[in-house]
Amino acid sequence: MEEQVDKDKKEENQIKPPEKIIENKEKNEDIKKDDKKDKKDLNIENNNPNSINTEKKKYNFCIPEKIGNKPDLMSRFTKSPAFHDIVNFLYDIQHKIRGMKKSEVQSTTSNECLKEFDNLYNKLEELYKKHPPKEGNEKHKDPVFKRYYSDLNSNFENIMKETILKSDKIPKNLILEIKPYFMDSFGNPHRMDYGTGHELNYLCFLYVLYKAGLYTEDDFPFLSLNIFFKYVVFMRKLQTNYVLEPAGARGVWGLDEYQFVPFIFGASQLIDNKEIGPKGILDDNILKTFKDEYIYLDCVDYIKSVKIGASFGQYAPILESITNAKNWEKIAKGLVRMYQDDVLGKIVIIQHFYFGSVLLLE
Repeated sequence: MEEQVDKDKKEENQIKPPEKIIENKEKNEDIKKDDKKDKKDLNIENNNPNSINTEKKKYNFCIPEKIGNKPDLMSRFTKSPAFHDIVNFLYDIQHKIRGMKKSEVQSTTSNECLKEFDNLYNKLEELYKKHPPKEGNEKHKDPVFKRYYSDLNSNFENIMKETILKSDKIPKNLILEIKPYFMDSFGNPHRMDYGTGHELNYLCFLYVLYKAGLYTEDDFPFLSLNIFFKYVVFMRKLQTNYVLEPAGARGVWGLDEYQFVPFIFGASQLIDNKEIGPKGILDDNILKTFKDEYIYLDCVDYIKSVKIGASFGQYAPILESITNAKNWEKIAKGLVRMYQDDVLGKIVIIQHFYFGSVLLLE
């Protein structure tokens, strides 16, 4: 992506399939200095008005809309405030959870909005139980998913007002802005598939809540290692039991058929870890011992549990190639760059992206 990342630098640092990560020859610097440099390459310094590290501003919340597949969409999007905001969001969360175990994050929060996510997930679970998958179906897409999705859509407003938007202090129109992101986070009811584009919508949903002032950067550890990861676990249930196809999957040449973001967060958790190096994911004993603390390891362990009949290198060559990186810091930064290319840089995903009052195209 020429506007943001110099081509030579991209080739030097990006994670490439199926080769191992090309390691940067420069000396390791402090992660904040490195990420500041990364943001500068993307024209998203902290004093940029589109950065998430700015003073709270007021928004005229509205219903976000898609632009569609237009010839100039990608060139406009990669220069857009929305692109910059999403990348900054990922970087800033990485800063907050660097070297942090899940057990170091409190299981509860005093934040009025975030503490209601448990109730939100309970309601999602209740709807799932109301629409149980067909018994004995393990190979074909289950049409029951369409009924689940329709029920969720019909009850969206009540669910939000009974959980995360129950406070009278929350702007009334915020519910209009978050609905498209939230609903598109659970897959496509027509194609009955789910992938990284849907996961991106959940990230945007959380970002809009952040920009609306419902939580602060101090809540990022709880947000990423508790709230977001619970979403990932819930989606595993829907993917498996409703037999949702991977949306726009690259097969083995993707990082994972369904998820990407938990690897970005999880790699940051492992920075400077003295017990687990990048090759540690190849050791099943390490996975079993530490997966409850590190979501990267949990994701790898889950992949191994559902992919059988072949070696890890055969069904996950990208993840295996990443083990050749020098350290977790390079992996954490490299995954954000990879996300820019493989998710934010793909027209098949961005043609479905919603632009509103918070995530702007221009």
